[in-house]
Amino acid sequence: MRELNEEELVREAVTGEVIDSDYSWEEIEEPILVLDTPDEIEMYRILAIRKALQLEVTTGMRFSKGNHALWRARELLGKPKLNKKQALKEMNELLDM
Repeated sequence: MRELNEEELVREAVTGEVIDSDYSWEEIEEPILVLDTPDEIEMYRILAIRKALQLEVTTGMRFSKGNHALWRARELLGKPKLNKKQALKEMNELLDM
């Protein structure tokens, strides 16, 4: 099986399209996570916001243009005056409950 280049890996991850025809989805032995209830989807959303804030606080990198992770955290927590570090701390406390 040939190795996929970076562009092919990204396209495969984004579209779900199988680029390398040497394998099929039936041959994949790793479990696939399916989030199909509103609670599971909301938990994934919260985890994604926290991860984006961690990235921005620890590395200074931006998850996306603007402060979308911070805006989403403020909206979720109901506290419009938080900075990134405060929001991350509160998100961690929320998830530790």
